[in-house]
Amino acid sequence: MMMLAAALVTVRLFWLHPPVSVRVNGKEYHTAARLDGDLKLEVAGTPPLAIHGPLDIATRDGHLLLTLHMPREEYVAGVLGGESSVFKSEEALAAMAVAARTYAVKHAGRHAAEGFDFCDTTHCQDLRLAAMSERLRAAAESTDSEVLWYEGRPADT
Repeated sequence: MMMLAAALVTVRLFWLHPPVSVRVNGKEYHTAARLDGDLKLEVAGTPPLAIHGPLDIATRDGHLLLTLHMPREEYVAGVLGGESSVFKSEEALAAMAVAARTYAVKHAGRHAAEGFDFCDTTHCQDLRLAAMSERLRAAAESTDSEVLWYEGRPADT
């Protein structure tokens, strides 16, 4: 196992079902914008998300494309929310954090042609920002920057 420096990842939120409008910190958006800082993101039919931007909002074919820039470790905690939030063992959760991080390092830029690293679905890793908890953040933090390597490259976990 080798350690990596901190990094940012870009994630397309609502990739499969992009909204036509969003509310951020109480303000309705229908057009392109770049928002930063602590944000409360509301999309019809989903629980509100407390996120920290930058959040880029772009438009395409009457829909909004939401791209969140986030620290890789926060992304790992969000992936744990989707992939393993029901794990009982702290050790299993920590192992999954290493696997999720390794996947993120190995497949960074998976959606580069579309302008982001990962989507929020199981196509990449099941990112559930609304499910993040202190327990999941602690699991990501306890393995901060740990990545599995195989033959000199990040393993395909």
